[in-house]
Amino acid sequence: MKKILFLLPIVVFLATGCNPAGPLFNFNKPPVNSTTTTPGQGGGAVACTQEAKLCPDGSYVGRTGPNCEFSSCPSQPKPSSTTPASILLISTLSPSSGPIGTLVTITGSGFTPTGNTVISNSLQLAGNLSSSNGSSLQFTFPSGAGAYCPNGQACPMYFLQLIPGTYPIAVINSNGTSNAVTFTATSDQGSQVIKSLGEREGSFLIQKVNSDSVDGLWYQAYPVATNQGSPRTLHIGDDIGYACEGVSEKLISIDFNGQKITFTKVVGPAPLGGCPI
Repeated sequence: MKKILFLLPIVVFLATGCNPAGPLFNFNKPPVNSTTTTPGQGGGAVACTQEAKLCPDGSYVGRTGPNCEFSSCPSQPKPSSTTPASILLISTLSPSSGPIGTLVTITGSGFTPTGNTVISNSLQLAGNLSSSNGSSLQFTFPSGAGAYCPNGQACPMYFLQLIPGTYPIAVINSNGTSNAVTFTATSDQGSQVIKSLGEREGSFLIQKVNSDSVDGLWYQAYPVATNQGSPRTLHIGDDIGYACEGVSEKLISIDFNGQKITFTKVVGPAPLGGCPI
């Protein structure tokens, strides 16, 4: 009888699997890769499912306790709002006007260390220019230019003398072709006078700016001054200055988009005899 009483605790001990909290075999126990406790209820270690989430940067994160939620993905840098350095772009020309032979600085982005070509429409103004920083380069506005010919293409053989006027300046390199920014070539003497629609220069009132001409009213000063203007159309090269005063004022450029026109004004000594009375 004593032997039976002595063996009874051993049998109970083995039946509980050495664990007072439960039986030896628990068929409701979750697998090892599942949560052993209900998330959020506490009461023991949590083993989360071995799932993974793909993050935007290509990395993976797993679940973590106590609620077995996915860990946060690594933070992503915000996209830059600046212009990438490889995009070929002209921001400014300095100066934006000047006589033939002016040294012009082009500021922008996407200029390559070598091989930059400055063009104006189909004319090549300068070739194989260098840029040490990718954001600026310089060229001298030439007195003449030939045709721009990409590698591998037939090139027309001609050379043109450049005269005062407006020239769209663009840059070509391995990054492509930039936008165009206007440079105004002036004569070697005189000063520039820029006027807008509705303004008056000398005896000429600007009424309409066309792509290749300017319409307005001309108020005669000599030999008899008039208060009523007469219609007149100006073209590039026309002079509205009074020669008898020693004044030359030639129309050198028309900015149709900006509705502005540019004169080159030269004031010299009046000729013998002066203006008629």
